[in-house]
Amino acid sequence: SALSTESTAYATPVIAYIMEEDSSVDMQNLETAGGEYLLLVGTDFGPIDKSNNVTAMYHDLGYGTNGQLATAKYNISCEVTVAHTTARCPTLPGVGFNHSWLVYVGGQSSDIAVHYKTSYAAPVITDIDHRIMDTNGNDNVTLIGTNFGPVDSTNYISAEYERSWYIGGEAQYLYTGLCTVIKANVRMACTTTTGVGKDFSWTINVGGQLSHPSSVLTRYQKPVIDTLTGAVDLKTEGFETITLTGAHFGPFNSILNVTYSNRDVNDNNAFINTELAAITFQAMACNVTVAHVQAECLTAPGVGKSHYWLLAVGNQTSDRSPGVTSYIRPDITAFNDEAVDSPGLSTQ
Repeated sequence: SALSTESTAYATPVIAYIMEEDSSVDMQNLETAGGEYLLLVGTDFGPIDKSNNVTAMYHDLGYGTNGQLATAKYNISCEVTVAHTTARCPTLPGVGFNHSWLVYVGGQSSDIAVHYKTSYAAPVITDIDHRIMDTNGNDNVTLIGTNFGPVDSTNYISAEYERSWYIGGEAQYLYTGLCTVIKANVRMACTTTTGVGKDFSWTINVGGQLSHPSSVLTRYQKPVIDTLTGAVDLKTEGFETITLTGAHFGPFNSILNVTYSNRDVNDNNAFINTELAAITFQAMACNVTVAHVQAECLTAPGVGKSHYWLLAVGNQTSDRSPGVTSYIRPDITAFNDEAVDSPGLSTQ
């Protein structure tokens, strides 16, 4: 007889639901390393047969930008374990959340199983290498943890490190950086930005999922004063310029707190501890003039000698300056004898 001009087709597969193969698997917290198994349960998956080529795909329909691993389409080979109704499918290394699934059987695709989605586990930071950072930025900090995802140029990871408390009216410190996984799932290198301060907790975004803030903290290097130049012999009226040179003063917009004092210096002059000469003087109008290495301040009105200087930025204070300053000692240039009217004093 002649060939029929009509065609036939088996029913298209349907995913009714998705479940974990065993209790060790959590389909909402899949390992980013992959290698876990899920069961697709539905109809028309075909017989148990090696030649029954069943595949599945899962991907996120909404997050990220094309080209990022978080929006990749994960294609996997599955095997039918219960004829026509159940397929066993492995997960692949990846990142992201809210992945929708569909299955291909005999060249036919199911609809997307919109009510059953899977997610990789969110990243976790457990430790940090290189915890002291250069204020210039471009330093590498290594984060250690779990669920960072594979070593892949499309595994785009961003980081924030911040100090959530305030210091004397200063704004909150929040910095951002970019990270690259250097050992699949467990280590990443992050590049810092220029900054100042201490006690920074890190948070990373992997595949659109945020880690909890790290319990391990990092800090920028504390400031160091090397030299004092300018009006080292200070006028008691104040308002003279002192230049501090050193390291780790921070960028131009850093808020500086600079003081100078001779407390504990003149130990042989006990009276000085209750006199004006012993107070801590607050330098005025301090600004970074050369990023990270130089600052200028105006002196305060005062008296005294052998004042060492301290510079604080980002709630970190330098050690004492190796050099000291002194106000000019008093000098009597004239004596008005007409003002003398006291017993025991004579102008003769």
